[in-house]
Amino acid sequence: MARHTANTFNAPTLTDFVPYKAELVNFWLGEENSEHPDWGRQVILSLHIDGTEADKELRLFAGIRLGKQKGTNTPATLRQILNAFAAAPSDGAITYFDDETFEYGLADGREARLTRGARVQLVGRNVLREDGSTKYDVVQYSPVAPLAAATPAAVGQVTAADVPF
Repeated sequence: MARHTANTFNAPTLTDFVPYKAELVNFWLGEENSEHPDWGRQVILSLHIDGTEADKELRLFAGIRLGKQKGTNTPATLRQILNAFAAAPSDGAITYFDDETFEYGLADGREARLTRGARVQLVGRNVLREDGSTKYDVVQYSPVAPLAAATPAAVGQVTAADVPF
């Protein structure tokens, strides 16, 4: 029998459509959700957002899907995340993902692996849940520019018009 405890997750308060840089703190493969069996297993990622309290993390859940999302025809969430960590185009193909080693292949032939300390930039919005709480929904993932090139022109400014919804 599995032991379950209350969720003590402590998320930071983030502003809609503001680009945030984040560091991958931890990641693991979650169990299948009994309430939503069609979701399958998910990769769960904990990110620390630059400039927020040390004990607060943003938790992301990404189904192990590497194609395009039905309805929107946009790249699957895991595909976008993996490409951002590898500094590849967000719509670039992921040729494989190993759910034991967290290694993956990129369209250009490179191989990469999720690692603690990896950095990513994200943009999202706060969404109201049915229970009245809010959830920060990431709508864009992109690579973090190297420090030497980290100027506003190199990183780019993200506006509401850039977000596809």
